[in-house]
Amino acid sequence: MIRLPFSFRQRWEHLLFLHYPVSPEILQNRLPQELIPDTIDGQAWLSAVPFALTYWVPGLPAPFRFLELNLRTYVKPAPGFAETASGVYFFCLDANDFLSVEAARLSYHLNYQHARMQMHQEPSATPAVSMIQFQSTRTDQRAKLAEFECRYSPRPAQSAAQSKMGEDANLQRWLTERYRLYTTDGRGGVFTARIEHPPWQWQAAEYEILTNGLLAAHGFLEDLSPIPALTSYCRSLDVVAHPGSRVKRL
Repeated sequence: MIRLPFSFRQRWEHLLFLHYPVSPEILQNRLPQELIPDTIDGQAWLSAVPFALTYWVPGLPAPFRFLELNLRTYVKPAPGFAETASGVYFFCLDANDFLSVEAARLSYHLNYQHARMQMHQEPSATPAVSMIQFQSTRTDQRAKLAEFECRYSPRPAQSAAQSKMGEDANLQRWLTERYRLYTTDGRGGVFTARIEHPPWQWQAAEYEILTNGLLAAHGFLEDLSPIPALTSYCRSLDVVAHPGSRVKRL
């Protein structure tokens, strides 16, 4: 890992979270041995997340903008490490900006992959709830092919789906109010980075998944229901990503 001398200011936009319950035992078999699943009520979770990202590098006049698609889960360092806080682990971060992909792999050990992506908003009489079309095809030869396509939008606040999301507020917070990420280097090293942002402003989501090859590409196809158990939408979130550091062993 190359430790950067600065933090990144970012803005994430048009995020759709598709949350899938998964057995902790199955998840552990897919994780690096230095990490263990974080669970709620004995249940582990995976989340697929398409969105648009903008970030600013100190000293450069123009921001970088690209699309991203994540498959993430929730973990803690295994016994024997000094850090015990829970955080996010990414099975993949597909993106359509070459420089950003390679820089993130070097500076954070994150599993970024090159992909061909498109996002556009379909015309709507109500711009606040315009339908978003998101499509991604992984092109990186370092990973298995993964295709993903979906349509999504926020639902009106008074909808039944919004009420259901309110009932799942505790789970929603557990899944998304995460302020740390973890990565590994394949040689026994664990790294972490802090993430700062205000609380999420969630809306219930209306969505249609046309193709989801992420689960198969990362070995979860036979272990999960193809229909997510919880979904939500966020219009935007301002974020600060701090430099990564190695987690010490005890």
